[in-house]
Amino acid sequence: LEEKLVLVRLAASPDPYVYIDWGPDFRRQHDAALPEKAKAALSFNLGPLGLQYILENGGSGYFRTRVVQSYLESGVLELVPRAPEFSYPTYLVYSRDRDSATLQRAFDLLREVIQSDDDWSQRWNPLT
Repeated sequence: LEEKLVLVRLAASPDPYVYIDWGPDFRRQHDAALPEKAKAALSFNLGPLGLQYILENGGSGYFRTRVVQSYLESGVLELVPRAPEFSYPTYLVYSRDRDSATLQRAFDLLREVIQSDDDWSQRWNPLT
């Protein structure tokens, strides 16, 4: 599964820029594409916490598309025009020595969920 990280901002209060640490690959790509934002004054190493901060206090930051989808649709957040987008792969790690029919069924169910639901928003609205 590969997600996309997009730059969003609180429509009513787009500043400050909040750096979300999505790992070393993101850091390299981010700093190369946006050197002026490489040393953000505010940063989080947990996406949901950074999103909650922005929703409560204003600002902008990079988040997984599926997580912010409902906020974009409702107008609480908006995409930053012409901002670079970054890929964010998701991995599942398991022991091949522990393979079983139950594990294979779990994989099948996970694939179904991923394909059927493209909105993983947290459904938390600071305006209510």
